[in-house]
Amino acid sequence: MQIKTFEANSMAEALQAAKEAFGPEAVILGVKTQKASTRLLGKWKKRKVTLTAATDTSQTYDTVSLTHTSPPADDRRHDTGNHRPVVQTFSRPIAAPTSRHMLPAGYVNKMFWVQQQMRTGGVDQDIAGELMADLHRDAARRAQISNATLLALLKKQVEDRICQKPGTAPHGGPSQTKVFIGPTGVGKTTTIAKIATLYSQRQPSSVGLVTLDDQRIGGMSQLATYARIIGIPVKAAASPASLRRVLKKLAGKRLILVDTGGANPHDREQLERLETLLAAIEQPRIHLVLSTPTKSSDLDIMVKAFKSLPVRDLLFTKVDESTTRGNILSQSLRSGLPLSYYTNGRDIPDDIHLMNAGALFKMIFNDTNLKQTKTAAPETLAERLQSFENELENIPMTYGAYRTYSIGPENTPGGYANMAESIG
Repeated sequence: MQIKTFEANSMAEALQAAKEAFGPEAVILGVKTQKASTRLLGKWKKRKVTLTAATDTSQTYDTVSLTHTSPPADDRRHDTGNHRPVVQTFSRPIAAPTSRHMLPAGYVNKMFWVQQQMRTGGVDQDIAGELMADLHRDAARRAQISNATLLALLKKQVEDRICQKPGTAPHGGPSQTKVFIGPTGVGKTTTIAKIATLYSQRQPSSVGLVTLDDQRIGGMSQLATYARIIGIPVKAAASPASLRRVLKKLAGKRLILVDTGGANPHDREQLERLETLLAAIEQPRIHLVLSTPTKSSDLDIMVKAFKSLPVRDLLFTKVDESTTRGNILSQSLRSGLPLSYYTNGRDIPDDIHLMNAGALFKMIFNDTNLKQTKTAAPETLAERLQSFENELENIPMTYGAYRTYSIGPENTPGGYANMAESIG
């Protein structure tokens, strides 16, 4: 690391000298101002500004003094008053960093806002940390980085890491039996009606419905109402034997959608009964239906409880009712399960969509979340920025990373709060 102390008659001169020495990537370590003092040899001593700055590209510690001095003694009679500052330097060697490298200008600030959008968007802290670490390892190697480039790199990460396999039944392909399980009240029946309507619009006679919901009053009547409106058959089953008979009657259908009663993730006996029922289905594709507004800790419990059935896909409902959607990304990455569909309203069949990385990315990284992030108090952002900076430095890399900021008021003492107001 190279550290220099610049003395000048004004702050502007000191800043200019630091910029010329280190460029815009300099880090200001401190500023001191000496007030004007009494006359010396008939002249008043001017006020001096001492600015200490650093960069990570040298092995020397330099002190540079920028002062207006008198001309040489033999020229004093011809003094015109136009004096250039005389630079005096001395240096001492210090150990150069072996694994730290300068980052592109503004890098930390840009990375910080990406991380804050994850926070605002509801991405769990551990998942956000993993994504930011991978992003840092990729982005820090580049000579220049922009906000758009960071988001493009992160989007590629999301595309590579989440699974997108809704398992739709292709025309002419093998038939599928989709089973929808999950807690009470997440919207399984309405979701089935949406999917059934979409498929029946293409092939009216290709869809069949089955309900295993014998616990909820009106469960069968609700699905039967949807089936009557759509014009497709619906059957009920309450045991493995009756389920096998029903599936045999619907064997000619290309797509069979199975509705189940709401299951308590804490009730092991109830989950085992459901598992016994589903064992009667040959190669079912089981979708775990979850409500987006559910808090992350509860989603963790639900996913762990239902994965024993076994679950093949995650389906999120009520996206429109949640202010944060990052928990969708968190659950997909943590569980390793594919994302199939998401719903964002009650309209049938309009409010259901195939989930993909692009749609999920837009749910988290958008102007609304960014504006909300920037409404935090400057002191809060300052604390988060300082914490984030430490996290970056602790990320294992083949080479280390050293924080850098553009020279300016945010780097003056107490500057984390100032910086929080200026980043972005």
